[in-house]
Amino acid sequence: MRIFVNHFLIFSLFSNLLLAQVKPAGYFREALRFSQLLPSGTARMQGLAGAGTALGGDASHTQLNPAGVGFFRRSEFSFSPSLMFVQNQGDYLGEKRIDSYVAPNISQIAMIFATPKNDGKPEEKWKANNVGISIIRNNFFQENFKYKGINTQNSLTDALTDEAEGIPASDLSVPLDAIFTRQELAFQTYLINPYDNDNKRYFTWVRDAQNQLVAPIQQTGHVRTKGSQNQITLTQAWNYNDQLYLGLSIGVHTLRYFTRHQYNEEVLYRPNQLKDLIRFTLTDELEMRGAGFSLATGLIIRPNDAFRLGLQMQTFTWYTLKESYSTEITSELANLFINGRQINITQAAIVPGEYTFNVRTPWRANIGLAILAGKNGFINLDVEYVDYASARLSGSDKALFEAENQEIHRLYRDVFNLRAGGEFRRNWLRLRAGVAWADSPFALPQEVNRQTLMFSTGLGLRTDDMYVDWAVIYRSQKGIFAPYSLHEGTEPINKMQTLFIHSVLTLGFIF
Repeated sequence: MRIFVNHFLIFSLFSNLLLAQVKPAGYFREALRFSQLLPSGTARMQGLAGAGTALGGDASHTQLNPAGVGFFRRSEFSFSPSLMFVQNQGDYLGEKRIDSYVAPNISQIAMIFATPKNDGKPEEKWKANNVGISIIRNNFFQENFKYKGINTQNSLTDALTDEAEGIPASDLSVPLDAIFTRQELAFQTYLINPYDNDNKRYFTWVRDAQNQLVAPIQQTGHVRTKGSQNQITLTQAWNYNDQLYLGLSIGVHTLRYFTRHQYNEEVLYRPNQLKDLIRFTLTDELEMRGAGFSLATGLIIRPNDAFRLGLQMQTFTWYTLKESYSTEITSELANLFINGRQINITQAAIVPGEYTFNVRTPWRANIGLAILAGKNGFINLDVEYVDYASARLSGSDKALFEAENQEIHRLYRDVFNLRAGGEFRRNWLRLRAGVAWADSPFALPQEVNRQTLMFSTGLGLRTDDMYVDWAVIYRSQKGIFAPYSLHEGTEPINKMQTLFIHSVLTLGFIF
């Protein structure tokens, strides 16, 4: 089980400062993180900002709406390499910084097996029984930013003394190979020390007898996050008389999430000032891996050539996840003597641990309307419903996860998300554009706007036997990150504006 409760409260693009006030171990954050999915699939569908519930005929429909697979009259193979460009602008204690990086990946691979049934018989109403299989990346976790600033108000060691208050020093004095809590770790590396007259209260070397900082503190940090969620989908779809399309699918989901946060403090003493704690580094790593499954069904109604109405519903996704974690501190001190021996550098780590738990992400539904202008193009409008408050967690500690589920119910809510996209056709050329808006999943007022707005554009070339599509998706989000939290709420915050530019290329072969 996660033993570093409140350890380096990380508020990424999908988290919130209010979460610092919550005492559970933080699994409720994972319930949200793994529930917020991005428009994904082929370049064609991403060029439409994911608006395609009523369209049909694209490999992305194996996931978006299984009924859309019923539109295929010929078999097809497609794959989509992509590049994600990320730029993070941060402001920490008045110091601004820009970090940029590029992350390559594969967005989608799909195979559609089209099996027309009428064999030239016009009286046959069931015209197709198609099967599709795809691997689509529907979420990615990519953060890589640094922050730096001079703090004249507080230190991470203040948070450590708050956490240890009330615990006898004898309980924290454990062997170095038997450290299981953050308080024990801070005690063994001399970041917190008991008062002589009260061994349940602690002080830190960065404060003097008047409880003032002995000097300004330079704080630096580096956060690196990587991973993704992928869905392997098997779909079967039917076409009834080119008017009603039905589909069913089963999805096998895989997940990997890794984050590493290295945090440093250095006390900026004046020349000739008496020194105690000089600097320390705290490194925290967390990794989660697992798999899950879901079911989906969909239909598309095509009353005539100008209109299509689509509906898709996906069940909860049930994940089983295994997490591993580690935390260590290295501290450098001066003028510290124990039993006549000077202590300069100490290093200790929490015993690494593993824990298995379950996450049930929300069910969701999509409804879409497509308006077609013959062979000249179309416009598609989608509305998605997601109830983030319906996510659930479970594990061996039933009391803990009951508290986590209460936090989910308190913090999150149901939302409607909107997507719109259009395509213009001229012979073999396709031009596309789209926009998607996702409402904030938080029920409580936020420090920053949690709504997300995404724009996309794309083009394609199509012949009888192959096609090439390209799309660019632009998304900007605000976020905040706090390296630690204090009871009085005065912890420093890194205010972030992150720009994502996703470039996707799809190659498709028709046979």
